[in-house]
Amino acid sequence: MKAIETERLILRDISSKDKHDLFINIFHDKKVLLYFLANYIDNEDDLSIDALISRMNAGKIYYSIILKENGECIGILDEQKRENNLIELGYAIGSKYWNNGYVTEALNGVLNFFKKGKLFKYIEAGFLGANIGSKKVLKKCGFKFYKKDQETIFRNGINNAVYYYLKELY
Repeated sequence: MKAIETERLILRDISSKDKHDLFINIFHDKKVLLYFLANYIDNEDDLSIDALISRMNAGKIYYSIILKENGECIGILDEQKRENNLIELGYAIGSKYWNNGYVTEALNGVLNFFKKGKLFKYIEAGFLGANIGSKKVLKKCGFKFYKKDQETIFRNGINNAVYYYLKELY
């Protein structure tokens, strides 16, 4: 996919050079993993992003969220599923970057790109009920609640309902 530039960020295809930053900011950050459905990785050598790169090369969207100021990969924004004119997006960002508006900025950048190219009419995103930050991001980006999963995800000793929000682009 084409790189997307916002005021403070560059969203570009994930690459092997992002491995260290993704390890530190996502897969080795226990706060992030309270809400992001991935396993904690203790040693960077145990992290492989080859599967993500392979899926991206097969046509799925996997963006690295890069800070313009220093080139650090602070998170990811990716495709969860695609059906007809709908895409479900997921995202994660290192906890030390929370509450700075980065995810809102990244998601708005992707939404504008999709809308301009009429790539998808509907964008869906879900979050675990305990993740109030994601709920706020989706509301700021114009998403509206439309369903609660009947099944819950047991994570970190808590049964979490998954809430889905939807946005129509055009």
